Amino acid sequence: MPGWDATGADAILAPMSETDPRPDPRLALIGLYRALADHTAVECATGCKVPFNCCHPAYCQMAIGWAQAKWGVALEPTGHPRLPLLGPQGCIAQPHLRPMCSVHACCMAELGEKPGHPEWTARYKELLAAIEAIENPKDQVAFHPVAGGLDKAKGPG
Repeated sequence: MPGWDATGADAILAPMSETDPRPDPRLALIGLYRALADHTAVECATGCKVPFNCCHPAYCQMAIGWAQAKWGVALEPTGHPRLPLLGPQGCIAQPHLRPMCSVHACCMAELGEKPGHPEWTARYKELLAAIEAIENPKDQVAFHPVAGGLDKAKGPG
């Protein structure tokens, strides 16, 4: 599309149709969450004192509720003894089905930046801003099994 930066978050956004150049928000979210999850995965694997230490069963439960309510996707638990969505190759949920996990990076949560890596921080913020222009990833908290008051039969609220 004319005027779009092919290297930035806009490169991920697909037009809704040939006659409507606005990005399809659902397709955009899939691409944006994938890009951000890929961006933070290396940080989680190598930048934290204990790799992937932030994974928690409650986040799996939130992802299960979010995926069903928001995307119509039923995520089946893997049988892992602690993390219901952890499979042999990592989390089985696609990044857009687990927004809280996809956007998390300890350095961003604790410091608001990755110290000494302004390019990494700028890319993170660019992708997060593009996501937040469509939805708030924190909306997934409504599916927390305790804090959000999740009724498994009908979702949040």
